[in-house]
Amino acid sequence: MDLGASASFVAEPPELSIDTRPPRDPRTPFLDRTMITWIGAGGLALLVAVFVPYWYTLYRGESVAVAQTAAFSAWLIGHVLLAFVSRSSTDPIHRVGLFSNRVMLLWGAGATLFLALALAIPAFGDRLGLTGIGSGWFGFVIGTAVLCMGVYELVKVGRARAKRTIWSG
Repeated sequence: MDLGASASFVAEPPELSIDTRPPRDPRTPFLDRTMITWIGAGGLALLVAVFVPYWYTLYRGESVAVAQTAAFSAWLIGHVLLAFVSRSSTDPIHRVGLFSNRVMLLWGAGATLFLALALAIPAFGDRLGLTGIGSGWFGFVIGTAVLCMGVYELVKVGRARAKRTIWSG
């Protein structure tokens, strides 16, 4: 997963807002506190996207296998969504362009196809330790991942807007 995502980030075009931001102080470390915080926030969003379906399926009396399949599905979907919203540290995904990076599109489609095949073909899913989950559970998994990554995106955009106000003020 990470190798494919890394390859797609290499193919990412420059951020549209890059020339509107002040230059970065060359004395600051590359992994500064802000970047580490946002990496942690993305990880936290993915943790919630995975933990909630896992916990909720168990809470509702489903088997551990269903809970694990829901968690794996949430991780894979959440990972793809997190990569898409992480393409820019300041610009919203609609400004970056959902289809502007073909490598990311291919990686995301490939990861999604992998999950679809693993869930649709029992012999394939069995080898991965996955089991079939109903469409209701799968919808819940997708919804949770979209909600968590949507909140991450909104916070990122809100933070960037606040900084732009400071820069221009």
